[in-house]
Amino acid sequence: MPSGDTRVALFVLMGAVIFVLLICVRPNIANLLLARGSGPRERVRSEKRVGVPTRVALFDNCLTESLVLSIRRWSFWGVLPGFLRDAKRWWR
Repeated sequence: MPSGDTRVALFVLMGAVIFVLLICVRPNIANLLLARGSGPRERVRSEKRVGVPTRVALFDNCLTESLVLSIRRWSFWGVLPGFLRDAKRWWR
């Protein structure tokens, strides 16, 4: 169990690492979102070729995908604070 100065140094180091990771990850996420948003025309064309019968079915596919991604995103951001809280208790 770390004590006093070591604990503070570890928290500062952990904060610096998280900050650097946020700087590195944020542009990648933005690029992925842009790529996801820029390709629907081709996707719609390919799904029509494959045999999606109606626009309603196509809309249902897009809605389902968006809901699954948003639930996954919300569950991650819902779990992360609890994990950090438990990690903080562990370091005490």
